[in-house]
Amino acid sequence: MRSMKERVSGMLVAVAASGPERQAQAMDLLARVGATRIEKADGTIRAGDWTDFDPLTPPQLAGRPAPASA
Repeated sequence: MRSMKERVSGMLVAVAASGPERQAQAMDLLARVGATRIEKADGTIRAGDWTDFDPLTPPQLAGRPAPASA
């Protein structure tokens, strides 16, 4: 995974996916619909909120570039 010093502002979508296969499916789907910066992170989602998300933590990009066309 590539690392960056700070997160770029903009729309954030969090996906809860259990296991590597589901994570890969989620990242592939996000890339197909135009996501350009896909991060991979661990956290806790409760009642639809990512309770331990810290926007100041350096992002870890998943290293999956978005396709040129969907």
